[in-house]
Amino acid sequence: MPVLIVFILFNLFLSAKADENKLNIAVPENLKEANLMQTGMTLLKNKQLDKSLQAFNKAVEIDPSNSEAYITKGIVNSLMKDYKAAINDETMAIGIILANLSDPKLALAYNTRGHAYLANNELNLAMTDFILASKINPHYPDNYRQLSKIYENTGDLKMAKLMHDKLTDLNKK
Repeated sequence: MPVLIVFILFNLFLSAKADENKLNIAVPENLKEANLMQTGMTLLKNKQLDKSLQAFNKAVEIDPSNSEAYITKGIVNSLMKDYKAAINDETMAIGIILANLSDPKLALAYNTRGHAYLANNELNLAMTDFILASKINPHYPDNYRQLSKIYENTGDLKMAKLMHDKLTDLNKK
């Protein structure tokens, strides 16, 4: 009797699969893109950086104006120590977001690119991005933390203290 049930279920599965193929249902591109973004984030969390990067690259192929995909690609490239690619990705995100200056992701893109510049030992460019990020989003403490460190490393202790004070004020809130 159980063999008969398995046989019936298997045949039902095959006929359902055949009906699905007859319908020729196409998955909308925005759903594919959302799935790729979610897959990329899961792979990133699991430290599968190469596969994560592939997912974000495909998401960008589907929607070249997806600033979040570029930002996250930049993060993955930074983790993979490909700082030039990270800088390019964040620059693309910034370009996309600049079309809509009120987009809160603009500060994040500048901050993330600042980190890539910092890791690539390009202090002046990192400083510029952290300053821009802090002007766009003055409530994000990491910008002030990074600026304080940069100013301290360059010997500008007055500015380092000013940034540290802003950081302290934000942390009190």
